[in-house]
Amino acid sequence: MRSALQTVLDTDSEAYTQLQDIKYSSSPLYTAGYRGHMALATVLLSAGLPVDMTDSSGDTLLQGAVLGGQDALVSS
Repeated sequence: MRSALQTVLDTDSEAYTQLQDIKYSSSPLYTAGYRGHMALATVLLSAGLPVDMTDSSGDTLLQGAVLGGQDALVSS
């Protein structure tokens, strides 16, 4: 049986789509990086999302953190 987190992290699931940034179609991982939510990024990565996962624009967690000015996340 899949956990709720595994269902949310399935990029084909409706739950994952609902977590995307609607305005920009950003992935939850990109948005966590952009907004500096290190704890959320850690949970998402620990649950199996690849660190180099891209959103609909081809941007990664690291690119989101850089663009968001999140120096602490970039350096970790």
